[in-house]
Amino acid sequence: MSRMRQGRPVRRGTTLLEIVVALVLLGIAGSGIAAMAFHAGRSTLAAGLVAQRDAALSSMTEQVGNLAYEQLPGLAGCRDRGDEHFAYLACVRVEEEAQNLREVTVLIDPDDETVASATAVLLRARTPPASPF
Repeated sequence: MSRMRQGRPVRRGTTLLEIVVALVLLGIAGSGIAAMAFHAGRSTLAAGLVAQRDAALSSMTEQVGNLAYEQLPGLAGCRDRGDEHFAYLACVRVEEEAQNLREVTVLIDPDDETVASATAVLLRARTPPASPF
């Protein structure tokens, strides 16, 4: 029972085609939002791994800086470190640059291929003997 309004029937409700078009548009918009949320989550995870890598590099660099000059060669070598969330290979190389001067290179190489390695180079000099005067 449709009413007549100025010679045309008045429709009530929506057609099946209108509903299908609306659902398709909502599906496209929803999948776009889901893709953006997924990308944001991956970016956040990558940023967290980079922050952990930088913290590991800072820790190793501080350890090298606090170690006595004579003990530096004992620190050389590579060791697996970290935990199940962030595992990495920490390598230290000690080279004699000149008399009483050593170059110490610290490398942090994460097991996760999405995070690049980081390197720090320190120059350590032997402390001159203290003068009693």
